[in-house]
Amino acid sequence: MGVTAATVGDNRGVSDTDHPEAESTPSEAPDRAEQVIGEQDFGSDTVTIHRSPRYFRFMIAGVIAGVIAALVLTFAFPQPAGFNPAQIFGFLGLLCVVAGIVLGSAVALIIDRVSRRRAKTIQMERVGSSADESLDN
Repeated sequence: MGVTAATVGDNRGVSDTDHPEAESTPSEAPDRAEQVIGEQDFGSDTVTIHRSPRYFRFMIAGVIAGVIAALVLTFAFPQPAGFNPAQIFGFLGLLCVVAGIVLGSAVALIIDRVSRRRAKTIQMERVGSSADESLDN
């Protein structure tokens, strides 16, 4: 699928009220027709576009929050007999990192659902040229 190249100032046949001299005249119509020779219309689709969060980044933020929580919890309470601080940090780290990943993913899902409410539906036209078809084969 190709995109027709446009020159600077070319508004594809739409009148320009700011620059009346830039409006196309009937004598320019053959030039415009020469630009689109070889393009075919493959139809149109209705698509929905919206911003979505990057889930992996939210999971990494959850891991970092889990490690910090494990570190705080390790030294917040008195040390139990038979365990050193490294063992306590390891146990709490496993639990807090998993909980952080789950919470980070949940926050990303909530943000994704909220962003879908502001999604826009647009009409997309598929345009291609015979050169694009030969590349696909």
